[in-house]
Amino acid sequence: MLRPTPVLRFQKLSVLQRLFDPPAPLPLDPRESKKLLTLLTTSFRNQLNREHDSFNLDTRPTGRTSKAQQNDNAPSPRRRRASDGDLAARHKTALHLESVLTNPLFKHVPEKASTSTGVKDPMVTFDRAVGRGLMELKYAKGCLIAKKNLITESPCLSIRDAMKESGAGLKVLNWLISSGTSNDLQFLKDLEFRRILLEFMVAEDLQHVAWAWLRREVQQYRSGNLESVRAFSKLLSALVRAEVVCSGTLDEAFLCMSRVGELCVGLSKLEQIKLLGDASTILQHKIIQRAHRITSLPAYESFVKASQFRQADPAYHKAVFELYHPFAPNAASALAFFKAELNLQTPSNSISKTAKVESKKYILLGIETANYLFQTQQDRSAEWIMARLQRDYPVELGLDVARGDVKRLNRPSRKFEEGLNVHLLAGLDLA
Repeated sequence: MLRPTPVLRFQKLSVLQRLFDPPAPLPLDPRESKKLLTLLTTSFRNQLNREHDSFNLDTRPTGRTSKAQQNDNAPSPRRRRASDGDLAARHKTALHLESVLTNPLFKHVPEKASTSTGVKDPMVTFDRAVGRGLMELKYAKGCLIAKKNLITESPCLSIRDAMKESGAGLKVLNWLISSGTSNDLQFLKDLEFRRILLEFMVAEDLQHVAWAWLRREVQQYRSGNLESVRAFSKLLSALVRAEVVCSGTLDEAFLCMSRVGELCVGLSKLEQIKLLGDASTILQHKIIQRAHRITSLPAYESFVKASQFRQADPAYHKAVFELYHPFAPNAASALAFFKAELNLQTPSNSISKTAKVESKKYILLGIETANYLFQTQQDRSAEWIMARLQRDYPVELGLDVARGDVKRLNRPSRKFEEGLNVHLLAGLDLA
C-alpha cells in the first residue's frame, strides 16, 4: 500500500530555510541604540582596565597643590559626581585610545592645500602619503626641504618661529616613531635628511627626542655595540649644527657639548674622542669662521675646558681657543706652539686629504697669530711667525722654490687669509 508523499518534500531548500529561520530583529529606536552603544563601550573599557592598571592623575607629584586638591581637602557637605570625562582621564585606556587615534598612520586631518601665496604646502603631500602608506625617507626629506624653502622665501619675521609654527618636524618625527624607522637610527646615514630634520626639531623645541636617542646609543656602546659610535657622532654633529643655525649664536651649541659630556662619564679619552671629536671639531671651526656671535663667556670656557681633554693635539687646540677668544684674545699659546714644533711641514709627496688639511690649519693659525701680533705692536714676533711659514710652506704661500724665491712676507692680507679659511673649512665638513 502506497503512502502519500508529504508536500514539503517537494519544496525547494530555500523555501524550507525561510520557514524555519528566525524572523529578522526589529530596528532599534534612537534611545535603544544609544543604550547599546554605551553598554558596548563600557564593557570594552572595563576589559582594558582589567588588563592595564588604572591610575589617578591627582596622585602624581606636581610640586604644588592644585586647586582641585585644595577643594578636596576643604570640608564640603556635597561632593561633585565624577563625570565620564573625569573617569576617562584616570585610566590608561583613554591614553591607549588617544595614542591610536592620533597615530599619523591612522589619522588624516584635512588641511589647506595651498599657502597664502598660492603655493601647495609640502606637508599636505606628506600627510596624504603617510595616510596611504607610501611615505619613504627620501620623500620625507624632500617635503622638509621644500617646507623650509617655502618659509625662507616667505615674508616672515623669524624663520625659526615660522618653522616652529609649521609643525613639520613633529609630523615627520611622529611618522619615524610610529613606523619604527627611528628604532635603529639608520635614517641618520642620509646627511641632508638628518640636517634638515634636526633643524626643524630644534626650531620646534623637540631636542629631548634627540637626547633620548643619544642616551640610547651611549648605553648600547657601553654594552659592546661598536656600531653605535658612528650613529652617536652623526646625531650629535647634526644637533650641534642645528643649534647654531636656529639660534644664530654658538652659545646653545656650547651648552649642548657640556651636557653631552655627562653622558660619557667613565669613558676613556680615546672613546670620548671617537664619540665627541667630530662635533667638537665642527664647533672649533665655527669659532675660527667668526660668522656667529658668542655672547656667553661661561658657555665658551666650559666648552674649551671640556674640548681640550677630547682632542688628540691639545697644544694646537689651546692655541686656537686662546687666539680666537671672543672677549680676551691672546697669542701667547700660539707663539709657544710654533716655537715648540721644530717642523710643521708635511711631506711634499703626501696627497692625502688629512695631510693637506693639517697644512692649511697650521698656515691659518700662523697668519692669524701674525695678524694679532702686528695689531698689538709685537712686530718682531710677527715677522718670526711669517718667516717660519715661509720656510715650512713655500708652495702653499705661492713662493717659487725652484727659482730661489725668498721674498720676505710682510703683513698678510685679509683676502689671502679668508681664502685659506674657506679651503680649510671646505675640507672639514663633518656635520
